[in-house]
Parts: sequence; structure tokens; C-alpha cells
Amino acid sequence: MKEITEELKLPDTCQSNDVVVQKVTAVANLGCVPCGAYGGYRFAGRTLTSGRLVPLTLECPVHWSCPADSQQ
Repeated sequence: MKEITEELKLPDTCQSNDVVVQKVTAVANLGCVPCGAYGGYRFAGRTLTSGRLVPLTLECPVHWSCPADSQQ
């Protein structure tokens, strides 16, 4: 599996849990999955052509929490 690391600076309008999850799920067609004690977001989905797993991890400031954790 290939890993790509990139650093993004989000605008002030995209620095809340709900907005980040909404943007990623809408654009990348991925679902937010529980991330436990991890300080960020984890998303997962499958490619349309081969059905391969596509994981995505976003590292966020420590004061953010993954909304998927509260849905358990």
C-alpha cells in the first residue's frame, strides 16, 4: 500500500469537527470511522473499480476530537 503525506493549512471556516467530516465525506466519498485515542480523523472507503480499501488519516490539533468516537 502506498502512503502519501501532505500538510494542509485549513481556513478558519474549516476548523471544526463537523465541517471537516462533511467536506471529506462529500468530496472523497469516504466514511468517518472511530479513531479511539488518536488525535485526528480516520476515514475509509473502497475504490469503485477494484474495491480496494482506501484509508485516509488526518492529523489535527489536539483540542479536536473525532466525531465518529461519540457515535459508538
